[in-house]
Amino acid sequence: MSVSEFHFYFKKMLRQARDAREMATDFPCFIKRKNIKVIEKIFINNKHFFKI
Repeated sequence: MSVSEFHFYFKKMLRQARDAREMATDFPCFIKRKNIKVIEKIFINNKHFFKI
């Protein structure tokens, strides 16, 4: 593996880790209790639809 290939894959890995971290912060944590109904929210992030 050449140096330029290493830099390419290293940057790709960092970019994927950053995207995963950004997606994780967009998911709020809901505490399920008996008096709370099912909560549904739709997030639009990076052209993906996440439904929880």
